Amino acid sequence: MPWCPKCGAEYVENVRKCKDCGVGLLDHKPTSDEMLPPDPKPTGWRRFVTRERFLRVLKTLIAILLALAAALSLQGLL
Repeated sequence: MPWCPKCGAEYVENVRKCKDCGVGLLDHKPTSDEMLPPDPKPTGWRRFVTRERFLRVLKTLIAILLALAAALSLQGLL
């Protein structure tokens, strides 16, 4: 079974990369020497604004603007 050397997750056969870390997998359980260090924690504004959160807010704003444009066009104001 393949193992991730970064997070320690175990995967089924034929998987080549960790879905969480994006790191190539080892064909055996990694020893402490083979384990990769974890990513450093983000500091500053990156602690609060992750890519996923930013995209979620952006999609919500686009949906609101489209709904507003549709409502105004139905009223004949646009």
